[in-house]
Amino acid sequence: MSALGDKIAAKAETFVGTPFRLGGFGEEAGIDCFGLWLAAAEDYSKDVKAAIRALQKCVIIRHGFDERRGINPTDFRDEFVPLAPTDKDKMALEVLSEMTTEIDVAERQPGDLLVFEAEGSGMCANYHAAVVCPDVNAVVQASRNGVIRMSLSRMKLKAVAGVRFICP
Repeated sequence: MSALGDKIAAKAETFVGTPFRLGGFGEEAGIDCFGLWLAAAEDYSKDVKAAIRALQKCVIIRHGFDERRGINPTDFRDEFVPLAPTDKDKMALEVLSEMTTEIDVAERQPGDLLVFEAEGSGMCANYHAAVVCPDVNAVVQASRNGVIRMSLSRMKLKAVAGVRFICP
């Protein structure tokens, strides 16, 4: 276990009850599944904060989701038009990739990000993400109903990958 992972897991749990917002990265405006992990880690690294600013310019959504589900993505995010990342944004995202490493799902620790295959599930993206809790058999995740804590045994999706921050 890592001290950073424990801090990320504890911070992620403070977001329980936060409303869902596609592309969201914050408690006040709402948050999505990937944004939850970054928001939980942002207090521990200025590089994560820079990556969040870069990612806020991007929208990751499965093509046609709104038509199939009858949902307008702009209901979840005010600015749905993806912006081209600047060189500074690209550098921030590259630094973020250097701060993380892929892990085996079975070796998960508090604060890790688990990635679940969601294709065909009706979700807005092909993948879903959740933060591993201090009890590694539970996760904190953002769903349309907001941020919730849930036992991994109740997850209907299969975890296909894991990611861990390797430096503060």
